[in-house]
Amino acid sequence: MKRIMKKGTRKAAITVPAARGKLPSHLQQIISVDYYGISNVDETDGMNADLLFQGGASNEAKNAISDDDDDQTSATTNFSTDDIIYWRQTGLGAYDGNDSFMAELRGAPANGDNCATDVDMTHIEIRYI
Repeated sequence: MKRIMKKGTRKAAITVPAARGKLPSHLQQIISVDYYGISNVDETDGMNADLLFQGGASNEAKNAISDDDDDQTSATTNFSTDDIIYWRQTGLGAYDGNDSFMAELRGAPANGDNCATDVDMTHIEIRYI
């Protein structure tokens, strides 16, 4: 995985592997999606990121259901370089069992005490009932 930063811009450009898969057939509702990564910043209160989770059933558009949350602050706070951090996305749409999905974390600018996105993504975790 390669991390890319564009100097002189307000928004961090990061290369993020999109997580793709198929939701379990017994899924009734997604509770949350957690996006995990390793921080590349020396020290910060929090980190902003744009979160995207979308999917659909067979014979539907790949983004039949789409949840796009911009400028989300990391759930992990007060961290430094090489610490594991995560973001939690909640309030997702009505996904069904066997839907295909794609989850992506994208760069977002600094905001308040939070730094711009500078993270190496590792994995996602989908919580569901």
